[in-house]
Amino acid sequence: MNCRYCDYNLDNGDIYQVLSELDEYKKLNSEEISIAARAYGWTPNNKKRFNKIVIIQFDNKPQIEVCPKCSGIWPNNTNMPKEYYKE
Repeated sequence: MNCRYCDYNLDNGDIYQVLSELDEYKKLNSEEISIAARAYGWTPNNKKRFNKIVIIQFDNKPQIEVCPKCSGIWPNNTNMPKEYYKE
């Protein structure tokens, strides 16, 4: 998946693969990594992927998802006008 604003690649890789390459998980066997990956919804039959979208949760309004490169706000409806997050 790419950002609709700047075309930045938001795919951060297969969850199992990413975890297996982290220092914290390198000492674990494949079954232990699989259990950790399942905590993120990954299964051998449903190989979910991490993404790079940043989620911002506000106290008094709904959360938003933002592209880490251009700060474009990810809309639920892609036909909506483009909008950027400004702190």
